[in-house]
Amino acid sequence: MRPARPARPRSAGVVVALWSLALVLVVASVLLVATHLTEIRVALAVDLARGRPDATGDEVVRAINIAFLAGAVVAAVAVLAAVVGCVRVWEGRRSVRGWFVIAIIGAAALAVGGAVTIGSSAQAVADAGLPSAFQWPVPAIACAVGVVATVVAIIGDR
Repeated sequence: MRPARPARPRSAGVVVALWSLALVLVVASVLLVATHLTEIRVALAVDLARGRPDATGDEVVRAINIAFLAGAVVAAVAVLAAVVGCVRVWEGRRSVRGWFVIAIIGAAALAVGGAVTIGSSAQAVADAGLPSAFQWPVPAIACAVGVVATVVAIIGDR
């Protein structure tokens, strides 16, 4: 005797579609950074060294490595949480809020982190191959779409 399978909420399709759009935007941003990683690192290093002449080369490289590593970890957590949330909402489970909130926090951290990290070097990073739209606006849009999807999931639960 199996327990009855929970019914899929009517809003599940909308939630999954919106989160899929948000994930596409996040993944596109990450892939653009990855394809121009060397050029972006050089641009950031030059601008950071120029802005902080007292910093050693090792300190500059370490700061950039930490920023990219933190961004990669946050992006992975955000994508994983959103995927788990989408699978759970599609299965009709009601415990999706936490997963989506983690994904939203990750997307927001990517947008803010991108703006802070790239901020003063925006033109140099754009010249290195990362379009201005993907420096922070696209991750911010992904976060906003994720917020809308999560609100729909929560309201659809009622």
